Amino acid sequence: MWLFLFILTVQLINMIKDSLNSILDNIKERTTNPFFGTLIVVWLIHNWSLVYSLFYFDSDYKLASRLNFINCYYEEKPFIINLLHVVLITVGVLVFTYVMLSISRFITDCYEKLVIPKIAQWTDKNSVVLKSDYIIVKEALQTLELKLENERLAKASAQTERDVAITKLAELQKQRDEDNAEIGRGSSEQETYKRVYNVLRSDNGLSNVNETIQKIQNKYTVDPADKIIKTLLQEDFINRDKNTSATGRYIFTDEGKKFIRYWNNNTLE
Repeated sequence: MWLFLFILTVQLINMIKDSLNSILDNIKERTTNPFFGTLIVVWLIHNWSLVYSLFYFDSDYKLASRLNFINCYYEEKPFIINLLHVVLITVGVLVFTYVMLSISRFITDCYEKLVIPKIAQWTDKNSVVLKSDYIIVKEALQTLELKLENERLAKASAQTERDVAITKLAELQKQRDEDNAEIGRGSSEQETYKRVYNVLRSDNGLSNVNETIQKIQNKYTVDPADKIIKTLLQEDFINRDKNTSATGRYIFTDEGKKFIRYWNNNTLE
């Protein structure tokens, strides 16, 4: 029961607090409004005697006497008429205020845009720079900086593309040189194989050369004084077999193996 009453009391306090905050916010909004704020000030000035009397009644005056004084005051000055006068005065004050503000703004703008430039023309232009001129120069400088940055980026991009192109060109040149060298080597090898092929076949005969090749491939002993052996040794197509101490044992080199393929191909033809 006590807990329920406590919760109810807290809820009521919060409701009252919210209501008071809402009322205070409403009053603050009204009083800060130019029209209502001016209206209040004009009413206080227009009815200063009533306001003064309300706060400075003698202690002999009772509540009835005070109320009677207020009634008499509004009998002489009816409330509605009094309020209309206050509203009209408020409107006049606001109109006068904004007119004066507009005139003040006009004078200020004329001074800044007409008088100051004239004074600047009469004085040293190197020591005084108009804000408008400063803004124009600043915008031009920003435009130039932007163009410079774009040019810098374009130059960097072009430099990168050029470096990539140079690298690719160098790679292509290297590849072409290697291909040309390979083609040259192949052509030279073919000419060498053809020359040795013709020499062996014309001087020794096809069957004798084939027999000697078979002996070398089968690791048979051959005569080192044989013309075929001498020719193959002279062209570095064969070497002595280092894996045996026997005299007259030979093995084909890599070039010799290529020549044997050339020999076999042309012999079959």
